[in-house]
Order: sequence, then structure tokens, then C-alpha cells
Amino acid sequence: MAADVIQFVDSIADNPTVRLDLNDETTWRCRSFMAPPPRLRRTMSQNTMTDGGYVSTSQYGTRTLYIDLDLISTSQDVNAGLLQKLARELDRETNLVRYQPEGASRPVFFKVWRSDFSALVDMKAALAFRQLSLELPAEPFALGVRETISVGTVNNDPAAGSNGCYFDVTGVIGDVAAPALVLNTAGVPYGFTLAARQHGTPSDLVVFKQAESLTNGTDTANPGGGPDAAMSGTGTNNYLRTTFVTTAMSDRVTGWAPTDADTSDAAGRAIRGTYRILAAVRRTDNTSDITIRWARQFTSDTGDTITVSKHTRRQLVDLGLITFGGDLPANPGGVAAVDTPVRINNSVKFQAARSSGTGNLDWDVFFLAPADESTTIWLTSTDSSLTGFDHLIDGVNQQTYMLEDGGNPFDGTGYVYQGVGQGTVTGGYPQLVPNQTNRFYLHLTSAAAGALWVYDKTYTASITVYYNPRYLYVRPASS
Repeated sequence: MAADVIQFVDSIADNPTVRLDLNDETTWRCRSFMAPPPRLRRTMSQNTMTDGGYVSTSQYGTRTLYIDLDLISTSQDVNAGLLQKLARELDRETNLVRYQPEGASRPVFFKVWRSDFSALVDMKAALAFRQLSLELPAEPFALGVRETISVGTVNNDPAAGSNGCYFDVTGVIGDVAAPALVLNTAGVPYGFTLAARQHGTPSDLVVFKQAESLTNGTDTANPGGGPDAAMSGTGTNNYLRTTFVTTAMSDRVTGWAPTDADTSDAAGRAIRGTYRILAAVRRTDNTSDITIRWARQFTSDTGDTITVSKHTRRQLVDLGLITFGGDLPANPGGVAAVDTPVRINNSVKFQAARSSGTGNLDWDVFFLAPADESTTIWLTSTDSSLTGFDHLIDGVNQQTYMLEDGGNPFDGTGYVYQGVGQGTVTGGYPQLVPNQTNRFYLHLTSAAAGALWVYDKTYTASITVYYNPRYLYVRPASS
């Protein structure tokens, strides 16, 4: 007769090594197994101005597995030996319990922590017979076997035919969001800006604008002479140039109205949120002192003033955060909520100043990198000798790794490089939301100009995404 699978195992896999079977129906019999889903813990605020309260944050708490067992054997020595095996499993710092109800097509795995016997009773019987109870503290979610999504090539040019500065992850299974592991096997010492959009319809969001499609400002014009191969865009003239006849901070490129979302109502709804503004620019010399920033067209709002690095290769400049539609309700689509497109006569412009030298500034393309869900910024290394290493952004352990090229990060062949050059990471790590298109905007930079970061449109990444789906209890057959 088949029975529920309740086992201590060595890994989350289709065929893990079983260290102890707690329901083999020979010596171990499980009388009851309870793994109540984790409770949601909430932070609520309330005042006398309105009825009810407001949930500002929420997170799942830990859970406890309750297992009642019978241990029956022909001798006390055998019984004591089996009891010792269980004690050793309970004493591990962490462990895995595989659970698969009879008739279910797929198991789940609970990651549990060190524990003890909550009860143990010697039963008077002809055989060696003990009844015992376990209470195992566990992580909130049951885990499924690792899923692999092969994205393929992601291009660093938004005008590329496919995956231009973004990639989509669809078909994500599970009950709740799961941390993602993003592996790049291109073998180039890149820096990564990885920003996620995971609500609504991500394809409605307009996130970039070619500079030549905007309005020329002070001392700014299209230089002519045909398209520049280093710049994005396919037009006859694919960038703008500021010559700084007026050197003070002035409006150089104007008229980007992402709040108008290119006249699309769907895009007007999608734009609501907070973003990092990124500008792809190029200097004509490496000595002048040039600064840039974003500004609102009809207000005094400006972003941080950023110094453009002193080299003549194309570079990506982070101009800081900007918010669109921030005064609208936080629950669009809910009862009595406002869910309207953003239509604000307040477009974005880009300002620049030159405090020394005679160099010019070329404007190529502007981006919005969503900052509401997660943005990972990883500047890996300025050491070109590290070419050939793979890169892994590990959302489970919230770390980043440089791996030996071609090694598997899960079977011991992908050796982690632990020398200089690991770089620094800021921001949040990526997660995957089930039953939703997960769009990730990816920008690749490299220290090809010595210690200065270059943003070459020909850079490509080769992306594979891994995750263990998360469940509140058991796993459906297909999701």
C-alpha cells in the first residue's frame, strides 16, 4: 500500500538521497503530519481621522511542522538505533523534509532548523514500541524542485531586434514570489543594472527615448554627417551634440514627456511609479569638466548634478530617482480607487554645464529603470584580466559571485572566484512573481577604459534564470 512520503533528504531534487524515511510503514509510521501555512505578519497604522487602519508592510512569518510518529521494531537495540538516526537528523543545523501526499504528482521540500523531540513515550507491548512527536521550525515556504528558464542573448542596444536592453520571464509557477538566480555566461567583466517591472502589463511601459527624437535646447543640434555606429538608433543622424557656447547649467535637450506616455492610455497607467533616469552620453575630450542632471519642464524640481566621467567612450550616467503620478492612490483598480492615465503638462528635460575645457557632449538615448520592485546595481571589476568569468546574481542568498567560465553553479563544477574584483552591489535582489510577466531591464557596462565604465551598444549577455517555486502548502500538478 502506498503512503505519504515524509523523508529527511540531502537536497531539493527529483531523486535526492534519502537519509531517513519517517513513513516507510515497516518500522516508522506517521500518525499525523501538519504543516500549517505561515501567517502573514502586518504592520498597521491608524489614527482618529479615518475609520480602520492602513497596512504599511506585511511579511510571512516562520512555520512549524508537527509530526506524530510510531516507531516499532522487533528489538530494543534496533529501536534505539533508529531513534538515534532520527536524533542525528534533528540535530543538524538545517535540514530538508520532503513531503508528497499519496496521489500527488510532485513533492515539496521544507527547509527546517535544528530541533528536538517534543514528546517521547515508551509503549508497553511485545515489540519495541515508542510514540514520539516532533515540532520542526521551518522557513515560511515549501519549495519545489529548481526550474530553469533559458532566456538567451540580451542586447545592450534598445533598438536591437530582440531583447533590446530587457528580457521577459514568463510561466513562473508557485504560490508566492520566489528569489531568482540570474546567470550571465558571456564571459565579460560587466557591470550590471538590472531593474524589474512585475505588475500590470510591463509591455505597456515606455522606458526609453532616443535623444534625436526630442527637442534641441541651448547650443544643441544634430551634428549631421550620417549615423554614428557607436550610437543607438537607426536614423540618418542618431544623436545630438551640445557645444557649450553658453557654459552655465542650461536646458540642452527638452520635451521628453513619459508622463504623456506617447499618447497611449495603457502606457499612461503603466508609467505611474518611481524610476532611475539613465542617460547614455559621450564626451569629445577627456579633460573638460562637464556635469549633467534632469529637471522638470515647468517646476524647479531637478535631480542630482552628476559629473560625466573623463573619457571619450559612450557611457551610462545614473541621474537619480524620479516619480510620476506619485500623488495618485496606492491601490489602482480597487474599490473606489482612481485608475487613470498620467497626463501632466510637466515633461522632463536634461541640463548640462561645462566648468572648464573646450569639449562637447553628445546625447544618445535616455532610459527609465523601474525602481519600485527591485533594482540590482553590480559593478564587478575594472580588471580586464578577469575576462572569461561567468556572473551570478543570487537572489536566494542575496549575494553575487564570479564563477569559472562554463562551470555549473549547482553541481560543484562552477568554482567561485574569491580574489579582487568581485565589486560592489547596491539595491535589491531579483524575485519572480508567479502568473505574471516578469520584465527585467538590463544595462551592461564594462571597464574597457581602464578604471572608467563604458556603455558599448554592442555588448551582449547570455542569460539563464533559475528559481525554486514557493508554495504555502502542497504543489499542484502543473503549477
